[in-house]
Amino acid sequence: MKNNFNKKSEELLNLFEANKVLTSVSRLNLFFDEPKIFQFNAILKSSIKTINSNKYQLQINATGLSFFSKEQALFKCLCESAERLSLYSYEKKPSTADLMDDIERNKLNIIYQKKSR
Repeated sequence: MKNNFNKKSEELLNLFEANKVLTSVSRLNLFFDEPKIFQFNAILKSSIKTINSNKYQLQINATGLSFFSKEQALFKCLCESAERLSLYSYEKKPSTADLMDDIERNKLNIIYQKKSR
């Protein structure tokens, strides 16, 4: 399992670096009296285009931790980073619910036009 986390983490890191969004990944230091857990923090930056075509810089912070595995903590951190980045990196398209709402709003017009013919 350890090698699988390493391989997947490396793939995510390569993907972030290829898209020039990765700023840093670091292991967080704990104080001597805290439980010995593995914890990583990642910072990603990206330019986001808004609906009105304005661009702005976005900074994403994500953390992953594990009580047992450094590799798993890193993998969780990178997955959380990918999830948060994807929240801002999609193109909104009409959903089925939007289309159904549109039909609902226009049904009276359709019915009225059919009756008047």
